[in-house]
Amino acid sequence: MAPMGKGDETRQRILRQTSGLFNTKGYYSTTLSEIMQATGLKKGGLYNHFASKEDLALEVFHYNVGLMADWFHDQVVRQTTWTAKLRALYRVGLAVSQDEPLRGGCPILNASIEADDSYPPLKQAAVHAMQRLRTLVISLLEGGMAAGEFRADCDVEQVASFVLAAAEGSIFLAKLHDSLYPAEQVVAQLDGYLESLRPR
Repeated sequence: MAPMGKGDETRQRILRQTSGLFNTKGYYSTTLSEIMQATGLKKGGLYNHFASKEDLALEVFHYNVGLMADWFHDQVVRQTTWTAKLRALYRVGLAVSQDEPLRGGCPILNASIEADDSYPPLKQAAVHAMQRLRTLVISLLEGGMAAGEFRADCDVEQVASFVLAAAEGSIFLAKLHDSLYPAEQVVAQLDGYLESLRPR
């Protein structure tokens, strides 16, 4: 891999310095003055690297999703069974609720709540990120079915929708109530649900 040039390094530094800011304050709501304060750059310095505040917000979203994806991968690959891999994925919500690995929680959840017709690129990026996560859940389910850990008649599309909705909902409830308890309740129900998918 070729080393990054100074411009690329500055661009990456801006993304790193504003990732938590955007994820906490909002991808659309974060102000230019807050961005300048976080980076120590003037408006012109920012716009040397990004076409607009909206362009920066979108790039930060992709950066944050990448951080989450890497973290998901690390949690999942260390597990030895398909069931454990799937459990690790939705249990990540407990850590995400505590601002790990990223301040502000799940960037997909945050962007999807905030995104509307005023900024379609962010909404589309959130949809795409969720589709990738859904594909991962389906692949884990299919792996578990092939290994005999889940019933062969499982509807993977339906199960993936339920698992993702519950996992994201657990993060939302934990943030809303400033407590892990609601997320722990959801995780316990998901554990029971996975048990119900085992072959009889």
